[in-house]
Amino acid sequence: MGVELGVFLLGVGSGGVNILSRAYIEYDTIRKSGSFCFCINSSERDFRRVRERFKKAHMKRMPKRFVMRVVGPGFGAGKDAEKGLEMYREESTKILDEIEAIYNKHRFAIGFSIGCLGGGFGSLTLAEVTRDVASRLGIPIIPMATLPRRGEGELLLENAKKGLAHLIEFGLPPILYDNERAGVYSPSIGVAMMMANRVIAGTIAGLVDAVEYSEFAVPPIDIRDVTRIIKRDCAVFTSMRTEDVHLLKSWKEYLMRRNLSLETEPIDKSSVFCIFQGPEFPKTIADDVSKYLRWRYKAREAITSALEGEAFKEYSITALIYGMSLEKIKPKLEPMKSLKERLLGA
Repeated sequence: MGVELGVFLLGVGSGGVNILSRAYIEYDTIRKSGSFCFCINSSERDFRRVRERFKKAHMKRMPKRFVMRVVGPGFGAGKDAEKGLEMYREESTKILDEIEAIYNKHRFAIGFSIGCLGGGFGSLTLAEVTRDVASRLGIPIIPMATLPRRGEGELLLENAKKGLAHLIEFGLPPILYDNERAGVYSPSIGVAMMMANRVIAGTIAGLVDAVEYSEFAVPPIDIRDVTRIIKRDCAVFTSMRTEDVHLLKSWKEYLMRRNLSLETEPIDKSSVFCIFQGPEFPKTIADDVSKYLRWRYKAREAITSALEGEAFKEYSITALIYGMSLEKIKPKLEPMKSLKERLLGA
């Protein structure tokens, strides 16, 4: 058996497959590491889109470490979250057996499951498959999920609420990205979502870097340190990547305004996990970011570390903040209403 080094990345549903395939193509960290991507979805058409995406990225064949499996007949779950979960349950033994065989061959230190709450297959399946894989492999699997824009309607928002409740029921506080935040990038929905997915992919790449880093971090860090800070209800994240060291001085604009994944507040005291990466990361900026995160999120515990060396061609900051409230999410997980509807409702 190999040495535990890599990260197991599990894409669940259309959104998870979309995010994970983009991350794999864009970041060498994921492609050239000991990590492994395994995607499940009820839509065969989405997998065809991914294959086309890989072709456009000049990959002649699907990578061996990026596996896609269709669950059910391949026509999707039709935004029916209960149906999507039932489809997973019918094939869960086969899926888990394959994942266990991959683990026995490659070994992983930790895993992240990625999905979108709101759709048919991923909303309820994300919690269940995360729990099942963690139980089968005996390693931590941390869920990451996106929330629908409020303009996407009541059905998707109700699915998202059910998905959140399912995660909390299983004791799995998710790392969340609110697609409502994507509007800070562009008035175009397509461009905004592409940029949002890039932020999520960059965060995943930063976490993978923490596992793959071959030197001693300062101070030393283990990716399983993330599990020490996990607290209810959920976590927010923020990240920044740039090749220009001078742009790091704008960290507050990017980390706290543009790339913050969710607008909410700490339940009480939060916990922070923050990684600084670069050829030589400026100490003053690392100190300023750390102090700000502790103050802004009332952090009781903060784990920070710097990964430096020639292997890093750009500078990046990746932060997770646990202990954040689901009740205080802004705007609330409710459908958008016209002025007339709001007045009549009042």
